[in-house]
Amino acid sequence: MARSLRRFVGNVPAARALLRKDERRGPYVKRMRSLDRAQTHEEAKETLMRAISSNRNNARGESYSRMLGIVAILEKYPKVPTAMHLAQAIAYEQGLKRENLLPWLNSADSLQRKFKPATAFFEGTMGNICKAANRDIPYRAEQFLFARQKAFTTNELSRELKADLTLTSESVNLLDAMGLARKLPPRSEGFGGQPYVWVHSQNYRTAEGTAPNNFGLRLINMLKEGPKTFAELGFPKSEAGDVAIAADKLVKAGLLDADIVKSGTAPARRFFLTPEAKSLLGGQEKKPYLHPELRARLLGERNLGLKPHELRILQRVRRYIGVYRDYESLAGVTSRGLGSGLRRKIAKRHSLSIHQVKDIRSMRHFPLNNFSLENINTRYLPALRLVDADSARWLENRIK
Repeated sequence: MARSLRRFVGNVPAARALLRKDERRGPYVKRMRSLDRAQTHEEAKETLMRAISSNRNNARGESYSRMLGIVAILEKYPKVPTAMHLAQAIAYEQGLKRENLLPWLNSADSLQRKFKPATAFFEGTMGNICKAANRDIPYRAEQFLFARQKAFTTNELSRELKADLTLTSESVNLLDAMGLARKLPPRSEGFGGQPYVWVHSQNYRTAEGTAPNNFGLRLINMLKEGPKTFAELGFPKSEAGDVAIAADKLVKAGLLDADIVKSGTAPARRFFLTPEAKSLLGGQEKKPYLHPELRARLLGERNLGLKPHELRILQRVRRYIGVYRDYESLAGVTSRGLGSGLRRKIAKRHSLSIHQVKDIRSMRHFPLNNFSLENINTRYLPALRLVDADSARWLENRIK
């Protein structure tokens, strides 16, 4: 996949690259945001056409022509993209080399400034991306990572390229948006504040250092044998804060759950792996690189257009629908007739406890009960269709 993506750089229409980004993981698309921009787009096009006519034979006319091209691209796109989202589309059409990429990024930045605040063509600013392109850092970073079977932190990459750290970070985020580089969780002895690790997508499965010694990953590996409290994990008290922060993020990512137990005379938080975490760790055992799904969860990236906590809700919805459909197949069987053996089979099939299975006898326990229809229709239903068409049809029928 990475090799074919590399071939496309400089050869793909920006409009196609812009729409393609929706199919990839990443936090670059502002979903749930729409803007009726037909009037402002028309006004912008008329203004730019007049400017082009007045500057036909100079560099400014060329810039206005590029701005008009960018407006035409964005006019077809139904969402407001971020600056990074638009930049990766431009890079796919123009290529990563400074002389090809920089004029278009500058024109996009000028377009935003020219019509602000009447309209916002994209979220954020092109400032740092333009500075990075002016120093040719995106192109040099891609070439450097491609040529090496090794993962690098942002700091290491900045030193190797002899480039500013902020601009290096902006460049590898652009490569990540294009799918040319993979971001990995920090190599951390503590939690938070450490630089991310980067590797070229083509080298992800073979490069050295693509399974970094991340704090969150170490924590879930320590729980493979069973639930543990902080004291049982064996961390020193000085790291209690790091463990708490890491555990909270892992809970949001759907990798950990926690309950409260007595530890001596005081209550203590006990952590245990979710079924998803056990499955992912099982798939990780024989891999020298970080499992892509585990990578995305440790980073807190979107998956199927959903944030980690939304993805966890989707997983609960799938389990609920699976159990509910099992109950529906037993129509006419009373609670008294539904013995513990049958409940146990249903529970095992869906990785739930018998108590949880008992709770899914009525719709009042449905995970999306308090969600608006708009939220269900725009976020959860499209994601459910991608992974479980039968459950999606069941949900469609229930919310009609």
